[in-house]
Amino acid sequence: MTETRRWDIDERGHGIASAAVFVPGLDELRTAALLPDWVAEQPDAHLLPHLRAAIEAETSPFALDDVIEVDGILVLSLTHRAKDAQPYRDAIRLLASIAESSLHVHERQRDDGSIEIDVVTGMLEGQTEFAPHGHTLRLRIRRGNR
Repeated sequence: MTETRRWDIDERGHGIASAAVFVPGLDELRTAALLPDWVAEQPDAHLLPHLRAAIEAETSPFALDDVIEVDGILVLSLTHRAKDAQPYRDAIRLLASIAESSLHVHERQRDDGSIEIDVVTGMLEGQTEFAPHGHTLRLRIRRGNR
């Protein structure tokens, strides 16, 4: 095999198709995200109550360390307390508490071993009876002990 493996037991080294069929939806979210007034005000009022409830649930692997708002982005600093679970997968479950009809999630590994997840979620034209709008969120997740 001449190509780099994509996971531990990958023997093909390449995929079977493109994701081009999904590009129109990605483009719609991108176009909305570029509008100067698309992101809704007060993310702490719109998003934080749902996120807090999910974080404070008995089965949550997260502890909330800090919350700030930076230029309309709600930034949560979290400690992931589960020993064997995957922080990213648990973050996806957390995001279900605030996800709207369109959602983009991007994870970055940090040099200190933590991860940072940027989220854009919103309601696009035709997805809501209200005016289209969106929210931006950043999760900063460090590993901790349970």
